[in-house]
Amino acid sequence: NVMNDDQKWWALVRRTYDTFKYRNILTEDLIGLFNEDFGCDMTPIFNQYLRHADIPVLEIRLDEELGEFSFRWIADEKDFAMPVRVGSPDAWTTITPTTEWQSAKTELTQQSFQVATDLYYITVRME
Repeated sequence: NVMNDDQKWWALVRRTYDTFKYRNILTEDLIGLFNEDFGCDMTPIFNQYLRHADIPVLEIRLDEELGEFSFRWIADEKDFAMPVRVGSPDAWTTITPTTEWQSAKTELTQQSFQVATDLYYITVRME
């Protein structure tokens, strides 16, 4: 779901097999392959899930009067910036929070605003 492209994902799974079959590999080898295929540095995402006990927390503050929401990750990795889908199931919006606060517009209310928690291993804290 981070890649958001099934065809590219399955090609990466196949490439992983082809690249590392009959070999012992290190975590860094796999991360390097993913970074190459994603075209960006996925190391903070891997580090968060592989090297820390706590799962990341997506903190969201919704201001209905202003029609906006603020969001950030609470994570052990300083550069953690995993994309996540928010909004409503019929029209998800993908945001890429960092550990710094960001804002975006929304017409949704506190009751209708959702996070696609079935797609990610995360905790959500909404205020």
